[in-house]
Amino acid sequence: MFPFKRLSYLFLIILILISAIFGFRAAENPSFAQLQVTENNGIPVPDRFESDPVVQFIGQSFGDIKQQLGEPHEHGSSSYLGPHNYILYRFKDGYIRFGSPDSEENSIVTSIIIEPGQEVLGAKAGMEFPEIAAILGEPDFGPEPGINNQYYMGYYWGEANEQVPEYVISFTADDIDAPTLDIFIKWEGYKEGSFSFH
Repeated sequence: MFPFKRLSYLFLIILILISAIFGFRAAENPSFAQLQVTENNGIPVPDRFESDPVVQFIGQSFGDIKQQLGEPHEHGSSSYLGPHNYILYRFKDGYIRFGSPDSEENSIVTSIIIEPGQEVLGAKAGMEFPEIAAILGEPDFGPEPGINNQYYMGYYWGEANEQVPEYVISFTADDIDAPTLDIFIKWEGYKEGSFSFH
């Protein structure tokens, strides 16, 4: 495990040097996969999440994300999946949308939606349910029918309390055998003001 971490840090340093030399800005780069993993503001996340370049944005503020990715391509408010504010970045391989409850004054990211081409923990939006299960293992729910006549399959990580998981990652498809349309990551254990913002 130690040599892998050492190689990861070496790779990160090389990316930073390349960024400095060529004026790299992630929001303008055609591939989100080159994002570097950063600290998660001291917010504990399950071990499996720690090196994922998408999930590591959970718990960060919109301001933190803008510092790393530049100005978003879109921002606004929505009532889809509950009232929230969002910022959205478009990349060659799909968009990523960060959401924060509209009541959260620091705009802390508690949800992320990504479209086909992007991936979480090695599973890509656009894969079919069996392909995702082959990567992430047996799902905690689904695939099963849900709202909007779509099918859902998902995973829980961590435990916020006895009945609520800390995090939920769900995949959506139009049919049980269809490619997935998006991935929804939700910080279910979030409580406003439950941590000190840095």
